[in-house]
Amino acid sequence: MASTPTFSARMCLESVPNGDFPVGQRGPRIGPRLVAVSCLDEARRVLADFIVAHDLGGGNMTSETGRCWCGETPVGRVAYNGRWIEA
Repeated sequence: MASTPTFSARMCLESVPNGDFPVGQRGPRIGPRLVAVSCLDEARRVLADFIVAHDLGGGNMTSETGRCWCGETPVGRVAYNGRWIEA
């Protein structure tokens, strides 16, 4: 089994209300806030936990949700489905 790449990064967690649903069912506006992650598996887990904790759908995500930076350099992002997308 291959090991997950390690890195020292910050990941953005952010959500917005989903306009496809009626008021009261749109979800919360959260963030943006940056959290430290040390590997891809951790980044996936942190985003999945954020999604579950706030009952979010793909329509609550912003273009910055799941984005990771090493220093000031964007390196990619974790998508809603957990897939890694290179910057």
